[in-house]
Amino acid sequence: MQPPRCDACFENALFQLRPMTRARGEDWARAVAAKHGLGRPWPRYEGDAAAAARKRVVDLERRDERIVDALARDCHAWAAHQWALLGKGR
Repeated sequence: MQPPRCDACFENALFQLRPMTRARGEDWARAVAAKHGLGRPWPRYEGDAAAAARKRVVDLERRDERIVDALARDCHAWAAHQWALLGKGR
C-alpha cells in the first residue's frame, strides 16, 4: 500500500466514496434480512461484522488504510440504519 493521503485528500476521497459504501451497506442489510430474517439486532462493528464490512469496501481504496477503515465503518453504520428501517416495516 502506498503512503497515506494528506488530510484534504483523505476527506475528499471519503466525500466521493461514501455514497457507494452506503449503498453497499443498505444492500448488505437487505441480503442478511432476506436470508436470516430480522429476529436479531444488527451486530456491533467488531470481529466478523467488521471484517464483512471491510470486505465490502476494500476494492474502493488501495492506497490509504485510513480510508478503507472509515469506509468500512460507514458501510456498517448504514447497514445498521437500513436494518432498523427494515425492522420498522415488519
